[in-house]
Amino acid sequence: MAEIDKMVPEVSKQFFPEMAVGFTDPRVTLHICDGIKFVEDSPPDSYDLIVVDSSDPVGPAEVLFEKAPSHPRPLDRACLAPRPCSNGPYMHPY
Repeated sequence: MAEIDKMVPEVSKQFFPEMAVGFTDPRVTLHICDGIKFVEDSPPDSYDLIVVDSSDPVGPAEVLFEKAPSHPRPLDRACLAPRPCSNGPYMHPY
């Protein structure tokens, strides 16, 4: 997991302890860093699934949904294994 703001996991643990149990899962590694840089630095085919929980694909998060010069695929899929699960924004109806 890559999170740019170190307070987000801490606040999650404090106010959403039932959901924050994932931080104790041995399969989870928390990286406090820029998610875009994390993806850029990840080797191709590193992950089977990437969940992007960012703002809309405009503004600061736009680069996650664009093709990067260093990758033939959009940046959010650049380090996915050849058979990604899904890619697309989720629009909450409320």
